[in-house]
Amino acid sequence: MNEKQLINKNYYQTFLQGNDNHTPLQTLGDTFFQEQKKEGADLSLIRFAQGELYFHNKDMESAIYKWQTVTVDSPLESWAKKNIGDAYYELGWLNEAEKTYNSIHTKNEVLLVEVALQLFSLYKDKYNVEQAYLQIDKAISLNPDYPKVTEIARVYYEDQQDWKNAVILSINEATRTESLQWYNILNGYVIKGYTIEFVPEYFLDALHVLSKLEQRFFCQLTKSLWNSYKGNDSFLPWIKVVNQLFANVEWNEHEDGSVVNQQREWNDITHLFYESFLLLMNGDYLIKDIEIEMPNLLSNSLKIANKNIFLAAAAMAWNEFFPSSIENTTLKMAEKILFNNEPFTQSHMETEKLYKTLMEWAETNQIGLNDTEEVKTSSMKTTELLSIIQNTLSEMLEKRIGMENTYNKTIDQTNERIGRLKGLVNTLKDMEIDQTKAILKSYRLVKEETQKELELSIPRLLQNSADNVTADSNYKAIHDELDKKMNQKIEEHLHKVAFPLFRKSLKTWIKTSEGELKDTQKYLNDMTDSLNKLDNENQITLTCDFQILSDWHRDLNRLVHRMAYEKVNIMNRSKPSHLLLKSAGKLFGNMKKNKQILSSQYRKMVENDSYEDITDVVLSNFFQEYDLFEKAIVSDIALFFQSPFKHLTKIISNEEREIQSVKDKLIRIKEKPEHFYNPIRLFEVRLLQCQILKKTNENYTYVSSVSVDGNNITE
Repeated sequence: MNEKQLINKNYYQTFLQGNDNHTPLQTLGDTFFQEQKKEGADLSLIRFAQGELYFHNKDMESAIYKWQTVTVDSPLESWAKKNIGDAYYELGWLNEAEKTYNSIHTKNEVLLVEVALQLFSLYKDKYNVEQAYLQIDKAISLNPDYPKVTEIARVYYEDQQDWKNAVILSINEATRTESLQWYNILNGYVIKGYTIEFVPEYFLDALHVLSKLEQRFFCQLTKSLWNSYKGNDSFLPWIKVVNQLFANVEWNEHEDGSVVNQQREWNDITHLFYESFLLLMNGDYLIKDIEIEMPNLLSNSLKIANKNIFLAAAAMAWNEFFPSSIENTTLKMAEKILFNNEPFTQSHMETEKLYKTLMEWAETNQIGLNDTEEVKTSSMKTTELLSIIQNTLSEMLEKRIGMENTYNKTIDQTNERIGRLKGLVNTLKDMEIDQTKAILKSYRLVKEETQKELELSIPRLLQNSADNVTADSNYKAIHDELDKKMNQKIEEHLHKVAFPLFRKSLKTWIKTSEGELKDTQKYLNDMTDSLNKLDNENQITLTCDFQILSDWHRDLNRLVHRMAYEKVNIMNRSKPSHLLLKSAGKLFGNMKKNKQILSSQYRKMVENDSYEDITDVVLSNFFQEYDLFEKAIVSDIALFFQSPFKHLTKIISNEEREIQSVKDKLIRIKEKPEHFYNPIRLFEVRLLQCQILKKTNENYTYVSSVSVDGNNITE
């Protein structure tokens, strides 16, 4: 059977040959009618075909019914189940479709892939990422050559931003299919940084295959990978991969072993070889880490860059310091390049590069050098600059012993500075506590003074209100009249006496608090001046947040200008004496002979009341918002000190990291002297390379027995 027809549900076309006069359904109906007349007829194939037509005409119910009648022993039974799942899927009945797909058991690879792809789509619709991954992986493992299956996987991985699986897929497919399209996709991933977590060796086979396919693509991918590994921990493993790759790839070679190449992309590879040589020689690597890979790197680079005088000089210089590490064929190639060189102008530039690298390494490792600031490399001759580099290397070796003293001194000075900073932090904490207490205390004192004045004046004002009670008073309404006059007296006293005094005291309080906070800032300024004298490079500035004073002015002004008196129920309280007199006033208030008695009783009640409860209510209303202001003072003062605390904490943390870094360096130079001497040795190799370049450019005959006696090159 044609599996393509089964996939596209076009199997029914096998029944239509020679029946152009009828519709497909009519033809299949006639065929079914004729076939069922036969004894033992198997109608499964016709029913399967009818189901396809119903499916294409969106009659899913009829299609499902037809496919369900396909017998178990029919060769299309599994395909019928798959089609039933497809019908459920089209209807949106995902659970039924999933169950149907999973019930299919077959050895037919095409059907298995189709089911896996359908389940993949279904699980995507159900947002079941885990199952979607399982199904697309299953489809690829069954047959990666199945139409569009790897492309579907790639798109899905990218949609999920699953760059790990996307990279793995592109590498596998590029290697398996030798397709430049997949190599191009892989190159795109590398450029975007999606491959940085992969170990370099993972790409070796793919690169080896590509080198045989197309050199231009090979150069592009190699360049992208090379750039991605520069500056991270995988750089040295990548150099190892480069060496393996270029040592084992079959190139078209000249008689001297150099590679015949016409692609301009090889210029980029040459540049990367030399750039890598410089990176490995910049003092960050130990000799034991590069002594195997460096000779291979130089040998491979000269195969590619068969006219590069810089790499040739590098190979000769390396071999002088590490004899027999580079093969004779490579050395002969290097000699040939040096002998046959044309005049060039970059010799001084290379020497300047070395000097700059040397100075950076010295600064990083805190090696104090003499007169380095005065050197202007661009304005001096190459010979003079080479001499300076030679003297600098000698000076570095002499200062090796002094480095321990420098590190110890740095540690002591930094410890002293950290101690002072921590002492300042503790002092600042004490100042915050003391100033919080002092400012709160003075604020509360202002409140207490006003409170005491009101506790004395309010009862006296209310008691004096007895003068408003006479024999002519209207005793039926006297409670309300007295209540009104008493509230008026309290309000008038608050506005004219108590509140002005309170406002004046608050202004004095803010002014005093401002002075105390400014004294704190002055103390911090004096302390930072003292600390800054110990370290001219890391200057400290500690500034407190004086915004809180502006906030206090604003908040208190707002409270002062919106002060409103809230009337208090004084004479209509539920006190027995009040209730009794109020009732008596209503009963006997119109009887003249009783008014004198009532007047006397009212006056006595007004004069003898302590009004303690009334005073408490007035005070509570008066101080309510000022109490809230008081609660915020603590957090405001903490805010005032917050910036200095944060700044000091950050400085201390930085200083502690710095001191740990210096301690690590001290331990390293004591326990691992190679971390100092190895870079010096490698700088000497670079120096010899620059000397060779200079002499070569001056048309001196170079002999392979060049050696270094410490200061000069002897020939």
